[in-house]
Amino acid sequence: MIRNKILILVAGIILSSFATGCAPQYVEPDYSRYFWPPPPELKRVQLLKLLRTDIDIRRPTINEELFGGTAYFAFKKPCDVVMDDAGTLYVSDSYNRTIYKLNMDSGQLATFGPAGRWKEPKAMAIDNKHGLMGIVDYKTAHVYRLASGKPAFELTGADIAKPSGMAFDPERKFIYVSDIRGNQIHKFDYEGKFLLTFGGRGNAEGRLYFPGHMAVNPEGLLYVIDIMNWRVQVYDSDGNFVRTFGSHGSGPGQFGRPKGIAINSEGIVFVSDGDFNRITLFTSTGTPLIIFGQKGRQPGEFLNPYGISIDKNGKFYVVDQTNRRVHVYQLYTDEYYEGEFQKDITSTPKP
Repeated sequence: MIRNKILILVAGIILSSFATGCAPQYVEPDYSRYFWPPPPELKRVQLLKLLRTDIDIRRPTINEELFGGTAYFAFKKPCDVVMDDAGTLYVSDSYNRTIYKLNMDSGQLATFGPAGRWKEPKAMAIDNKHGLMGIVDYKTAHVYRLASGKPAFELTGADIAKPSGMAFDPERKFIYVSDIRGNQIHKFDYEGKFLLTFGGRGNAEGRLYFPGHMAVNPEGLLYVIDIMNWRVQVYDSDGNFVRTFGSHGSGPGQFGRPKGIAINSEGIVFVSDGDFNRITLFTSTGTPLIIFGQKGRQPGEFLNPYGISIDKNGKFYVVDQTNRRVHVYQLYTDEYYEGEFQKDITSTPKP
């Protein structure tokens, strides 16, 4: 009996030593060759990272490096993404009924809001200046405190049939909620008081047919994804129509099924298209600047791209819903080229 136990112990030590010596070590994927547009144009967009599970955020443990690890979570149906100024990425997952908090610098993982709070979290909005998070959860729209994850105030006074998007205007302290069933936009102040409603079903200028995600530009103009009119509608803070851009089609500046929208500090408008599986960058007036992406599962390819967010450092994040992942990109401006971009990329990026 003792002899058998010794043999088993020795065998275990040998197997452990073999695994330690031969197991592949974790190596973070290198996406440095994925640039758009392709040469000879200046490289404007680079893929930095793909996020599928927590292992793409944190460092694997020694056991995971040796034997392969099991992730604590994996995205099932990610919908939207926002980033705070502390480097934490928030991803809503309607299937998992969770909003994940993923710190890109420290690798820390958590969830946002009380456990079991969410029914079907989808669209989100963030106001870093005032520490607020807006969340569309199934048939309701809420405003929470970023620091505590607790409710900030209720949005009252408006009959919202089915909220589909939210946007903050931190400078003017307005909150906008899109109503996909009522084909309207509802405006509130930072106490949750209802101020006005605009839009209404139709395809004329200023009218809406299935409004979805929204974003506010630095001048306070509201950009609304008008899904079934295949366009982006722009309004001032009083709900007056300013302009529109986009139409139905596959050409530059056209849409099949526009989904997510975000605007950076320079006023560049980012729009995802779920039908054509691509991202288009526009000027503030609607002129296409960059178009990239195609259908597929490889890096830089999409299956139903959804929510988009931009951080203060020029990185932007795209939910690739059916592929169950989030893409992280860097946008390179002229200023970046003049100051920092010196390395020579010799490999050809994927078109």
